[in-house]
Amino acid sequence: MDSFVHFPAQGVVVCSECKHAVLPSHIDAHLKDEGKHKAVKADRERIIQEIQAIRGLKTKRAELNHLIQEHCRHVHQWENPQKKGRPEIGRDVQVPWRTGVHCQHFFVRGPGAQYFEVQAEGSSSAVPSGDVDLDAAKTALKQAMQQAEEEARRQITEPEEAREPNPWLRRVGWVEHLGAFDRKELRELVAPVKDDEPELDVLCRAFDWLIQDAQYYCVRPVVGLEALFEANRKEVDKDVRMPFDSWMDITTVKAYTEVHKQLLRYIFRCKDIEPEKRPGFELTERQKMAIDDVWANIEEFVWWKEEQGGSGSGAEEEEEGELDEGIEWMGRIQRQILQLWIALLNQPLQDDEYKSVLISGLAVLGMREDDGWLDAEDYTPKYSAVIKLARLMVVQEAYERRREAIAHYESRGLSAKKADSHYVLTRRLVHAFMTMAHDGKDPKPMQWLYRSRSYGFKIRYTTTAEGKIQWIGDDVLYPKIRFSMSQFRGMIYRLVGEAREELFKKLMIVRVGADQKVDMKQVPPIHCDRIVDQPSETRVRWSFLDDERNQFAACKQWWLYERMYKEEELRGQFMDAEKLKREAVAAY
Repeated sequence: MDSFVHFPAQGVVVCSECKHAVLPSHIDAHLKDEGKHKAVKADRERIIQEIQAIRGLKTKRAELNHLIQEHCRHVHQWENPQKKGRPEIGRDVQVPWRTGVHCQHFFVRGPGAQYFEVQAEGSSSAVPSGDVDLDAAKTALKQAMQQAEEEARRQITEPEEAREPNPWLRRVGWVEHLGAFDRKELRELVAPVKDDEPELDVLCRAFDWLIQDAQYYCVRPVVGLEALFEANRKEVDKDVRMPFDSWMDITTVKAYTEVHKQLLRYIFRCKDIEPEKRPGFELTERQKMAIDDVWANIEEFVWWKEEQGGSGSGAEEEEEGELDEGIEWMGRIQRQILQLWIALLNQPLQDDEYKSVLISGLAVLGMREDDGWLDAEDYTPKYSAVIKLARLMVVQEAYERRREAIAHYESRGLSAKKADSHYVLTRRLVHAFMTMAHDGKDPKPMQWLYRSRSYGFKIRYTTTAEGKIQWIGDDVLYPKIRFSMSQFRGMIYRLVGEAREELFKKLMIVRVGADQKVDMKQVPPIHCDRIVDQPSETRVRWSFLDDERNQFAACKQWWLYERMYKEEELRGQFMDAEKLKREAVAAY
């Protein structure tokens, strides 16, 4: 029976070539079809005998109809209200079946040729019936994709080596240290202070005040030049060529202090997290005590501030007293924060650098807002921030220790000269944890910072910068700005016009025509090819204009002043009854 396949559950045989069922009584006629089978009589009789020997085959199409009717009646409690005859036009009959499904049928036509549902090729389940809501489907798909992308972003992975080799990431080891944790949760540990975190707000403000005070005291008139040389030491056995300079512009101060405040938020937010649910740094006993002292003092300060705010006192004397007390309290918090930083810097790294919470926090700062990592060019300023302010805080710690020692000796009636100098105290701190490892001691976090920054600088200064300018025809694209060369020429033209107006109209006060041109007869000539300089002249405020060899058609000191008496317009602008208008002169 090679030409037919038996389906016991349905009680039919299906022709292998025609792909539809054939009743036993129709086998002979089916095989006689000269277009497909062309079976000889002997083969037809053999196949008919084999099929007749199969039990349970449906011999009539009516039996198939009966099966469907019984199924609807017993399983779905439904019976066709249309008994016989043609169905009424426009009559809506509820049926217990679905539409829009993938189907096949056993018989090609006639009774018993009804379709049954099958699984679509290449799919894992039947397609739902009914009209598809395309907008809803797209929304669901977008949500699923966003969820998948969010989960992927939260996972910490290193870029695939075959596509993006990254020796910087391998060197700093961020992926290995943070790989088991959620990106989003880690970034929240260094995120800005929230409204419900008054203690962290006080912590960050106190650190800002600490750095301001340190910049004030970390200067030569206060601590001496030798202490500043010592603060700049990197290696014990090498001379220091330049003293430490505490000066920073306001932009740098804000950027550097923000790095430290992020590290402080990381430390104090991790304080109450179970060790297995945070990166695997380990705090020393001294660090734990320093953290607890800072937090306890800040909590008391916040409670005190809330009490003072709710007292309703309006007396100026009380307000001034509260202000002084608050400043004094913040000073104590600053001192504790400084001691905490000294403890963080003075931690032996031994066999694992990431046992330091300082280096662990810096790893978190290496994560970008997306699913990437900061490269060496963008990250090395963070190392510089920690190194710069660490030196600043070391000098501040030496200053505080000397001040405390002087107060101690004077309270006992002894001379303040017994207290160690700023140089001695600074040297002691620098040798303890600010230099490269020496005398067989374990390295400290500063050694990691020095080496990592040097490696980052090597990458930064030997790697070709990425291109930022792109040409499209006559248009230039510079990151997100697009302009044509004609627009660029127009900008230069307007810039030259503004410069001419500043020079001639506002500075030299000469008439400028409607076409923005100047009659050069109004302006004394300057022969640039005849101007000479005297490089060996070192007098303060001396200018090449003072060189007697440089002769000008007009006196640079009196040219405008003499014009005031000769030109009525200038005289009205600067003089009133033979007296100078001070406001006009000041404005000029």
